[in-house]
Amino acid sequence: MANKKLKKNMEDPLLAEFLATMTRAVIIIIGLLFVFRILGFGGLTASILAGAGITAFIIGFALRDIGENLLAGILMAF
Repeated sequence: MANKKLKKNMEDPLLAEFLATMTRAVIIIIGLLFVFRILGFGGLTASILAGAGITAFIIGFALRDIGENLLAGILMAF
């Protein structure tokens, strides 16, 4: 449903496809976390969320220099 609406309203079909895929992934992950909590795996859910947070922090910190260089390059181009 998100894919159809995004492709209809956006000019770039590749970006629309990417956003639809990311939306689908987020909905699936949230659904799995709810299922784990309902089945009584609250500790597992907390561990998954903590691991995802730590992983995002590490990847963000590792890619900080690349992002800064990319932004500097774009600003210098303009």
